Amino acid sequence: MEHNILSLDFWQDTVTYESHTMPTGTIGCAALNIPDTVIDKLDELCAPINRFMKTLTSGAPDPALLPETKEAAEKILKMLHTVPPFDCLDMDFYISNISKAFTTDGIQKYQAYSVAFLTGNLAAEQMEEYNNGILLGRITPVLAQLAFSLREYKNGMTQFAMELDATESNRTPDGLAELFGKCFPPELSLSEENKWMSHTNATTQYLSTIRPGEDVAKLVKRMHYVSFVGMFRSDLFEGLCVGHAPKKCRICGKWFLTTN
Repeated sequence: MEHNILSLDFWQDTVTYESHTMPTGTIGCAALNIPDTVIDKLDELCAPINRFMKTLTSGAPDPALLPETKEAAEKILKMLHTVPPFDCLDMDFYISNISKAFTTDGIQKYQAYSVAFLTGNLAAEQMEEYNNGILLGRITPVLAQLAFSLREYKNGMTQFAMELDATESNRTPDGLAELFGKCFPPELSLSEENKWMSHTNATTQYLSTIRPGEDVAKLVKRMHYVSFVGMFRSDLFEGLCVGHAPKKCRICGKWFLTTN
């Protein structure tokens, strides 16, 4: 599986993220444990990346913002390298390539790639040539919105996780589905106040792939997301479908995943 910071492979009751395979729901559960102090720190680091992203999306990226943006991006990755689920990421890959992407060359490659893509003149053999620009275009919005995504996820899912933890209902797919229906009635799921429940910006593909550490190909559902809030929520809900759910430790207060 190629590096893609916002993609998950689902197969039966497991999920693969950045070459790590685990029970479905593990990623969404781990995100509930990210401390608010970490998110507050991310707010500061995301600010310069947001400023650069605005110039990037306007079509006039400002090279003067690159040093501050690159420094903030590196600090974010280094801060998160021990924080689950971000500890799954290949930090050597991302940090080393950020130093190449957040450059004037990266901006030029991003602009050239965008023009080639929009005009339909993008050839497969050119992709490697645009690598730095593609990474710049993908990782800039991801890091710029990271603090917002984590806060939105925790605000939306912590109360639901508390309901799951407090209930005496059967922690099976049927029991969890019943409780889910009480917390998220169908008629509310896509209303204005609950629009974050939608996955309209996610794309899904099915493909045969050999997962890390295995020899036989599996037919997996690969989902690509535009933000971490959607990715974490999707993994949490896919876990509920197979009977996996978060539970809070009475001793340390952290969330862990029950699978049976």
